[in-house]
Parts: sequence; C-alpha cells; structure tokens
Amino acid sequence: MNQTLALVTNAALAPDRHVGRSTRRPRLPAAAWVTLVALAACASTARAQTATGKSATGKSVSKPAATKVDAKPAAKDATTKGAADAKAADPKAADVKSEADKSAEAAEAAAKIDESAEVFRDPLMEDALKNTFRSLSVRPLALEQIHRVRSMAAGEASIDAGVMKQYVDFAVSELTNRTNIAALLEAPSAKLPATSLTRLAIQNAGENLVQPIFAARSMKPANTAFLNAYTPILIQTLPKVLDNHFYARIEAMIALATAASPDALPIFVKQLGDPKQTVWVKLWAARGISAVFDNGRNPVDITRALAAAKALAVFLSQDDLPWPAQVRGLEALGSTRQSSGSPLQGKIELYEVAARYLADESSNIQVRCYAAWAAGMTPVGPRAAPKFNYAMVAYRIGALAAETAQAASTSAKANPERTKAMTALLLYQLYPALAGEPGVRDSGLVYASASSKDAAFVKQVRDGVQALASGSVELTRSAGGMVARTQKDLAEQIASLKAVLEKNRPTDWHLIPGGAEYPLADVKAARDDAKP
Repeated sequence: MNQTLALVTNAALAPDRHVGRSTRRPRLPAAAWVTLVALAACASTARAQTATGKSATGKSVSKPAATKVDAKPAAKDATTKGAADAKAADPKAADVKSEADKSAEAAEAAAKIDESAEVFRDPLMEDALKNTFRSLSVRPLALEQIHRVRSMAAGEASIDAGVMKQYVDFAVSELTNRTNIAALLEAPSAKLPATSLTRLAIQNAGENLVQPIFAARSMKPANTAFLNAYTPILIQTLPKVLDNHFYARIEAMIALATAASPDALPIFVKQLGDPKQTVWVKLWAARGISAVFDNGRNPVDITRALAAAKALAVFLSQDDLPWPAQVRGLEALGSTRQSSGSPLQGKIELYEVAARYLADESSNIQVRCYAAWAAGMTPVGPRAAPKFNYAMVAYRIGALAAETAQAASTSAKANPERTKAMTALLLYQLYPALAGEPGVRDSGLVYASASSKDAAFVKQVRDGVQALASGSVELTRSAGGMVARTQKDLAEQIASLKAVLEKNRPTDWHLIPGGAEYPLADVKAARDDAKP
C-alpha cells in the first residue's frame, strides 16, 4: 500500500484563534485528519476521506521528514481496482457507471483543477501503519455508561471518576483494536461497506474522547468540575497509545490537544522530540501547545513555557519539514512568547527561529505569515530591546503583506477561495503581528517599538497593512463588475505601502548588533556579485 499522507488543510490549518478551546471538531475519523491517499482513493462513495495540503505558493517538500510524491497514479490505480471489484461483485453493473467509476472521474477532475496539490510522505508511517501493535483490550462498556459520562459533562449527573476511567479505557481499546484498524486499511466492499460499525469504530472512539470536553465547555459557565476530573484521566491514559498504531496515536493526540491542559505540556514536548514519532502526530502536539497557551492569552509558568519553546525550536530546525507542520510549529512558538532561554544575557535565539522563516523569500507564503505572527507576539526582552532592529522586521512584514494582498487580488476571479485564504492571513497573522492580538498583553511590533527610533516607521507599516486587509476583505465581498474596481483600489493600496517600504529600505539586516542577519534576496545577490 502506498503510505502517502494528505494533510487536511481545513482541519489542521484553519485560522481559528482558540485551538482546542472553542473550535468544534468535525465528525471525521483519523483517516480524514491525516489520511492515506491510496486508502481514500479506494473509497467508492462520496464519503471518500481525503484532502490535500495545498501550497499557496508551492515550495516542494521532500527528503527525510516527509517526501512530496505524486498521488495521482496511486489514486487512479486504486479507483480503477475499485471499479473492477464492484463489477465483479455485481455482473449486472457492467453497463452501469459504478460509484467507483464516478469516484475515479471525480479524482481526475480534482487533479486537473488543482495541479499544485502537495502530498507528503513520512517514511516513519510505514511502521506506524503496520497492524501488528498490541491491542489494549478491556471489557465492553455499556451504552448506559457512555450516556452517563455525557450527562456528567452536561452537568446532569454527579461526577464519577471511576466511570470516566472506564469510558476512556474503552475508547483506547477501540482505537487499538486490530479488527477496527484492518477495516480502515481496506477499501470499502459489499462485505464491509463504508458505513459499517467496524469501519466507524475508530471514528466513534475519537469522537467519544473529545465530545465530553466540548459539552462541558459549552455550559454557561463551563463545567470546570467535570473538566478537572476528566482531563487528568486523559493525560494519564492516552500517552500509552502514542507509540501504538498511527490511528490510535493521532486520535489520542487530538484529544490531548483539545483538552488544552498545561499538565499535558510534558507530553507534547516529549513527542516533538521523539525521533520515532510521525510528523503528523508532532503537528498535533504543536497544536496542543497553542491550545494550552490559548495563542498567547493564557500565561503558563516560565519553566514549562521555555521547555515547550525550546522543543518547538528544535522541531522547526528539522530539514524539509512539511509546511503545514511548520505553520503549526510557528503558531505554537509564538504562543509561548519566549524569545530566549537566556533573555538576561541579551540573547534571542528562539526569536531567531521565527525570523529565519519570515526572511525565507522562497518559502510557502502561509509559513512566512505565521512566522510574522510569531515574531509580533514575542517580546525580545529588556536587554535586547534597546538595540533591536524593529525597522527590519517591520519592513519584512510589510513586504510580505504586499505580496499576500497581491496574491489575493490575482486569485479573485479564478480562485475566490484562495483570495479568502490570503485575506485571512492578512487579518489574523500579519495585521496582529504589528498591531497586537486582543487580550495578549504587550503584543505587536507597534507596542514593542514604541520607545525606539523605529516607532514612526512601524506605525506606517501597520497602517498600510490595515488598509490591505480592509481592501482584501472588500474584494472577497465583491461580485461581477465590482471585482475589477475593487482590484484597482487594492492595487493602489499595495503601491502605497510599497512606496513607504522603498523609502525606508533597511541598510542593516541584523536583528541585533553582532547577531544573525536576514538580508533580502537582491541584497544577497549584490553581495555575491561584489565578491572577488
């Protein structure tokens, strides 16, 4: 089987600001959050569980961590086989277009629509998908007990930690059950249709783990008594499946990320540093860190915060890390708001991780926008602040905003969804990087640079990015003849910001004197040409 992974962008990369706290998870199994392309392509119904991570500007991802490969041949072979199986099972279907045929045609049509789809292959998946891991079996749980836990979450029943433990143990049992796993690894058939309970068992187990969390949080006020009893059970129980089958790992990590407990931080840190863990589980570990810190709104003790930031820095330093994982890693790094393990010595080595991604002009535009957000969220510390080059960082963010707005404008007619995606980056990453996040104390480059010589320029960039964000929003609302007019207005706003940037082009590309520098590509080229 082709162990190719397709990242679900809508689930793993949605621009929500409160991951794990208020974002309701769609009712989809692990195979839909991070799926096998070949498995998904074999599905003969509209429930085919696949999606691809799409590059906004496509830098290929390859080599050790996750390799970009072409999924189209695998998809075509799989769907063709599905059609043959369907006709063999029902001879009368020979003259009727089967569901598998329709699925094959849909896959080919989708491939033609988006030739830039990126598919990532993690070499560690080969072992993670072997159905040879130990099943952690327990006695079946009565339906009455399941309802009882949900009643506890809704505040309709008294808290019983013993019943909660049985509930979580049973979910773990279902996640590691080899029959359930085998059912997902095989294509749907007449004997085992897509809607069979066995095929849905892992989906239901994952849903059962997170549903009580959402239910308890939806109470007014939130049912903290339930959460305070249920979350420790998850933290105690779920780590034992993080080296089990991939489906169990991903569902367990999603549940832990959703719980968003500071006590889970050591688990996230450990998984980020585990060389045997798949990159997709690490992606959700990073997302869990963002949830714990509530994207910078929730203070966590400095020891845990630094441990998380350092683990993320190492994770983000890996060669050829898939860009969706880079996005989540940078979001988590910015959420910790840690610039250095030695801030009193004037060091900013953790900040430099975000700066390096921001300055990589060949990188994916989403990655750079999240890097900008991380930079804007992270105070550099009192020793580094007086000599920090705020103008250079603001210039980088402004130039990226102009590029992002241009991408939004270019896509307006041919690809409105991409226009919306670029607009979201302007609204939720680039503008807050300068103006700060609501509820996040001392955030934003405007605040950080207020007492520096760069303050006026940073504010100019902030105002220019605000105009681009507003213009891009108007573009998403435009239709018909209004699109061209709105594009013209946005082009003028882009030109205005570029004029400000050109007038204030940095001459010094160092973050701090003697530290790392991040010159523009043309500056590097000019230096190279000047060398003897």
